[in-house]
Amino acid sequence: MTAVDVVVPCYNYAHYLGTCVSSILGQTGVEVRVLIVDDCSTDDTPQAAAALAAQDSRVAVVRNEVNLGLIGTANRGLLEWAQAPYALLISADDALTPGALARAADVLERHPEAGFVFGPAVVFDDDPPPAVPAAPGPVRHAIVDGPWLIEHICHHTNDVPTPTAVVRTELQKRVGGYNPATPHASDMEMWLRIAAYAKVGVIQAAQGYYRVHGSNMSGLYFAQATRDAEQRLKAAEEALAAVGSRVPEFPQILQTMRRIEADRAFWRAGLAFEAGEQALGDVYLRFAAATDPSPHSAPGFWSASAKRALGAGAIKQMRRLAGRPAPPVDADQLVPGIELKPGQLWGWQPEPECAAADTSPIIKSSGTRDAELASSTHA
Repeated sequence: MTAVDVVVPCYNYAHYLGTCVSSILGQTGVEVRVLIVDDCSTDDTPQAAAALAAQDSRVAVVRNEVNLGLIGTANRGLLEWAQAPYALLISADDALTPGALARAADVLERHPEAGFVFGPAVVFDDDPPPAVPAAPGPVRHAIVDGPWLIEHICHHTNDVPTPTAVVRTELQKRVGGYNPATPHASDMEMWLRIAAYAKVGVIQAAQGYYRVHGSNMSGLYFAQATRDAEQRLKAAEEALAAVGSRVPEFPQILQTMRRIEADRAFWRAGLAFEAGEQALGDVYLRFAAATDPSPHSAPGFWSASAKRALGAGAIKQMRRLAGRPAPPVDADQLVPGIELKPGQLWGWQPEPECAAADTSPIIKSSGTRDAELASSTHA
């Protein structure tokens, strides 16, 4: 039976820890070990972790001597402890769906060219997590080229839910641990690095639960205008420096990413100037001009600059005279907010129309990279 080692970093999440660990120990079809790494919690985490270990010999607990933060804590477990063929890092406030590890292990066993596998996660905000019915019949999956995933993540979004990402342990240690230079986009930077070494499996069934609440690290950053884009660019730059020699198209991917992020910032700057939020608009303009390799050639630059010069009052008057009132501006358009809502299924999934036959390509990127469609034997 295939073995999976699961690392559970925990800092002051004692009230969530039982749900997370129970979801791991309840996995069938694989042998599991669990390491709870207590990062000097000040709540009841030591007692809760000790109780879980006393109840099941598959659970071990270590406590950091000093607070290492998420990066250091994750690396301690993945690089120093994990020994099974496959490893998973999951936060103490998240959980796994039934059968998730067996499905992931099956894909990796049948596709040695895949370095890691992931699937969508159910977004939730309360205990217990919502029940996920077992998928009827075989669960389909895709195998995508690593460079395609790099391009997708850089140009669109990081939609690889960390609580579902099962990695080959040998490859994880070869690639290295999470990068402390990207504390707020370390998962994205990790997927980019691994994808430079191997293909990636994508399971078309809910593999985990991702909890949203006020203390999510992502929520703290998404509410700060350009900070999310800055961290995403930093993650791509770090990954390029580490593995760029393995992906010849990576420099062009990053250059295009810069233009995309700048265009988004120019657009938000224009919205901010129309809304009378000049200081916010200036933040976006400065970021976009610094990010775009040639900002003055971007249409968004001139549009946003013109709106800044005119001012909100003049723009409103011009729209009134033209009979084209501006649509209401949502707060999330001005400042990126947390887009994940309870009940959503988060994570990339192949297009439904491409899942009709095993020979159907799931994805084509620039007409060059196809994804291979297959069926998993696990429900």
